[in-house]
Amino acid sequence: MFFRSEDVAAGLPAKELHDALLQGRTEEEGWRVRKDGSAFWANIVIAPIRGADGDHLGFAKVTRDMTERRRLSDLEHSSRQMNEFLAMLAHELRNPLAPIRNAVSILQLEPAPSATVRNSRDMIDRQLTQLTRLVDDLLDAGRLTSGKIRIKPERVSFNQIVARAVEAARPGMDARTHSFRLVVPAEDVWVNADAMRLVQVLQNLLSNASKFTPAGGAITLSARVAQGRLHVDVADNGEGISPAAMESIFELFSQGDGLAASRQSGLGIGLSLARSLIEMHGGSIRATSAGAGQGSTFSFELPGAQIRTAGAEGESCDDRGIQAARVLVVDDNRDAADSLAEILRLLGYRVRTAYDGRSALEAAVQDKPGAVFLDIAMPEMDGPAVLRALRALPGGKAMFAAAVTGYGVEDERADRPDLAAFDAHLLKPVALADLQQLLANVRLA
Repeated sequence: MFFRSEDVAAGLPAKELHDALLQGRTEEEGWRVRKDGSAFWANIVIAPIRGADGDHLGFAKVTRDMTERRRLSDLEHSSRQMNEFLAMLAHELRNPLAPIRNAVSILQLEPAPSATVRNSRDMIDRQLTQLTRLVDDLLDAGRLTSGKIRIKPERVSFNQIVARAVEAARPGMDARTHSFRLVVPAEDVWVNADAMRLVQVLQNLLSNASKFTPAGGAITLSARVAQGRLHVDVADNGEGISPAAMESIFELFSQGDGLAASRQSGLGIGLSLARSLIEMHGGSIRATSAGAGQGSTFSFELPGAQIRTAGAEGESCDDRGIQAARVLVVDDNRDAADSLAEILRLLGYRVRTAYDGRSALEAAVQDKPGAVFLDIAMPEMDGPAVLRALRALPGGKAMFAAAVTGYGVEDERADRPDLAAFDAHLLKPVALADLQQLLANVRLA
């Protein structure tokens, strides 16, 4: 009665009893049938019952309904598969994005382009930035659900974080002719935070404000320190938030009011990510709005803020004096390698490219480069393997090595001890400003 018809036809009931007699006890999981005829996933234990004289009297059988546990197990498995898929998708999308970004950077370094070329270049740059941000948001959605997001707080200048976030969000605001007002203390504000993630929070809030503020609208970012806490507000006079949407505005994949969201691009991840990151820092975030059409304000607080001069924080710079006049670029994606090499040439470096590990070692022996940009995921010899071989060469230990990868540093595939051997990590597609900032610490021979 407990078995499906196909299991009865296969002789499974008799086999279970036979195995229990033979082994003294059996336990298994499988499909069984309820009284109403529906199937459920069960855990079954069968043991023989014997009398005092050892005669076999019958069987004891315990059947437990495990449907809910199996459903949760299937959900966890599906979640792991989805997160792995998102990480791979982001990596595969970043690979073609890398040479496109490099090509845009080359155009930006070209002197006096025509107005047509300049406008086309800037348009590609804006859309590429948006596409890269969508890829990052998609990957962060998987990190949020799997708990992979980690922060590395350190003492950082909030003023510099604001500058980086505004720089990233400015093209979107300029494209919609928004007026932007920045109100922060004149002195340096120092806070204990993960600089990259706090930039991401501010950029998401500014981009969100720009997205839902009509052309010609106004956006304000203000900050103050009170009783050791940093208070930040991002306010706009845009479409506002209805009371119904306010309840779900910070939920993953939520875009607030459906009608307003349908006119905008995005995945509904930014605000959920911002809340998670702020809470990881020990802070809190909230949204307020007088209603639809009356603008909105997103406010967050962070603990441990102080106003000090920059010198009081004892900033230091990398003065290792890396000899980086000769640079080696290694990537099995030829377009990515060649375009990055061209950018470095335009920046004044002598560059050689290699498209696999063996060629990289040959080039290093011949040219003795002071710096190497290594793709991580390459066939035969991956980036860390190539770096180990390069370090073994004469003078290799002093070589500056930057990992160039399509995987985020928080992803399982990139979370490897051998990546710690690299001096820097760059995420594809590499922005020209990030590359220039890295090279600013690499002194030419």
